Formats: sequence, C-alpha cells, structure tokens
Amino acid sequence: MNKLVMGFLALLLLGNIDLTPADLGRHLKNGEIFVNSGKIVTTNFYSYTNSEFPVVNHHWGAGVIFFLLYKLGGFEILSFAYVLGLTTAAGLFWHVANKESGWVVTLAAFIFLLPLISHRAEVRPEVFSYLFSGIFVYLLYHRRRLFLLPILEILWVNTHIYFFLGPILVAIFLFRKPEFWRYFLLTSVVTIISPFGLAGALYPLTIWQDFAYRLVENQSVFFLEGINFVLPNFLVFKLAILTLAAGLMAPFEPLILLAVVGGELGLLAIRNFTPMGLFLLPGLAYLAKKINL
Repeated sequence: MNKLVMGFLALLLLGNIDLTPADLGRHLKNGEIFVNSGKIVTTNFYSYTNSEFPVVNHHWGAGVIFFLLYKLGGFEILSFAYVLGLTTAAGLFWHVANKESGWVVTLAAFIFLLPLISHRAEVRPEVFSYLFSGIFVYLLYHRRRLFLLPILEILWVNTHIYFFLGPILVAIFLFRKPEFWRYFLLTSVVTIISPFGLAGALYPLTIWQDFAYRLVENQSVFFLEGINFVLPNFLVFKLAILTLAAGLMAPFEPLILLAVVGGELGLLAIRNFTPMGLFLLPGLAYLAKKINL
C-alpha cells in the first residue's frame, strides 16, 4: 500500500512545472561556480546595483547537488530527484502513521492531507528539509541509529535553512525520553558546521528581516485571503487546523507535538503547506488510534 500511494503522489508531482518562480537557475549557477572554482557565493552576486552585499548562502550545498544532477541528466533528472526526495520523505511519515493506526486510517489521513503535501512541486532546496525531517522522525520514533542525527544535521545545515527543525524534532521526542538529551545537544551544536559558522546557525532568526517586499509564498492564508488571493487547498488547510485544534485536548505525546509544529509552520506561510501535511500525518493517525477509529 505504501508503494502504491507514494507512486500516486509521484504522478501528481510529475506534471508540467513553471520553473521561473522557483529560483532554480540561481541554485544551478551557484553550484556551477562552486564546482568550477571551489568558491561559495557569499554576496548578493546577481544584483546589478549591490553585488558585494554579504549574504548567508544557506542552501549552497543544494545548489551543488542540483548542478551535478543537471549535468548528469538535465531538468528531467532534477525533477525525478525532487519527486524521489519528497515521496521518500512522505513514505517515512506514512510508515510512522501506519505503525500507530494501520493502513486504512493512514490512507484516509493521507488523502485528506494530499493537497497540502503536494503543494510544492517545483525543484527547490527545501526538498532536503522534507527528506531529513522524515529520516529524523523515523529514527527518533524507532529509537534506532540515533548517532546518525548529528551527521545528518551537518548535511541539513548546508542544504536548507529549515535545518533548525532538526533539534526541534529531537526535543519533541525528548518529551518522554530524557536520555535523548545528548542527541539534542549534539544536533544543536553541529549547526555551526557550515561555511557561515555561528552566523549561519542563527540565520533562521534573522532571515525575515532581509525582505524588502512581500513574497506570496511567505504570507499566511489569512493575509492572502484578505487581499482576495485564494487557492483551492486553503480549505484543506483550515480543516486541518481545526482537526489539530481538537486534537490538542489529547495528552501531549511526541506525535501530537510534531503535528503542532507542522500546524505552526502552515500558519506562518503557505510555502510551508508541504511540511505541515507531512508532520500532521502521524499526528492524525495517533489521534485516530486514541478515539478507536
């Protein structure tokens, strides 16, 4: 069932994509510069008026990987790799949900959340955050190979700015398992292991200060509705938030806390619909188990 459902998700993601708004060209160029010269773009390189302005290129590693894939097989293999990354992440979250309540409830929850999970179909560095989140949750849920978490975090901090989710996910599973503290500390400390050091580790706290104009993807559902910008999956988002709010009456277990983090991400910006859907999947399965669905 898992493979069948992930195959359906892959078909949804393999449609025609407008690459123009996805910044893929910039990521490919960043990767090309690194591969050809060994240099990481650390300034506002593509600006005509202020190209020397320093920036934290938090997804520099993703650009390198994208460029190497592009050289190997063009846009086709890039799209395939993105779909593979997202479906693998979804499969890991499915696995945890299935362990909680079985495939019937998990399938129902997945179908409900599918408009959110499939929201971001363009090739973007955030696919690494989806994948690493899924691996973290899988390892923490099963309490297996936890020594891998700091290693994965180092890769995460060099590929996408949502690396801060790594320590958060470890902390969530610390709620009932205090022996995980060493993994939380290690995972937090290694966030400085990037070309940008401490500045890079702290960048998620300051990145929103650098935007001089509003990007649609960075706005909340309620802000966008206020300016008459509406997408079909806004209704699913609201229903998911209502379901989560009802679920908060249950005891705070790790999977409920995971869903809360996903809900908060979705409330912040519509660009977070995909991680919201992924994080909610095990949480909804847990709630279904508690009410004996």
